[in-house]
Amino acid sequence: MKTAIGEVIDERRVDGLYSRLFDTYEDVKRTSKMEIFGNLDFEVVKNIDGKRQRIAKLKGNKILVHVRAVQLPKTALRYVIAHELAHSITKGHTRKFWKIVETIYPKFETGQNLLMKHGHELLP
Repeated sequence: MKTAIGEVIDERRVDGLYSRLFDTYEDVKRTSKMEIFGNLDFEVVKNIDGKRQRIAKLKGNKILVHVRAVQLPKTALRYVIAHELAHSITKGHTRKFWKIVETIYPKFETGQNLLMKHGHELLP
């Protein structure tokens, strides 16, 4: 019985995270200075490449987001989405990359700082 309750709670958390991700993505598209083309999807996962500290990764037309991201504030989620969208244009963390992130989310440093602040709390 304990497992079934845990699975229901996990399913609710995942559903809530999906909803927050899509809402945040729609907000990014609406307010960004860049036009975002194509269909983007999200997949909430429990593991990304076996790396404990990774919270998200762009894979094709999906952004894989670790289930622990459910604990992040919206500003940090917005940064995560902007960061991964920038990777759809350029792979490395170059000066061009950060300029793209800033174009998508001008106040990205606020979200980045929140992610750093809360990031250590997300580790298992």
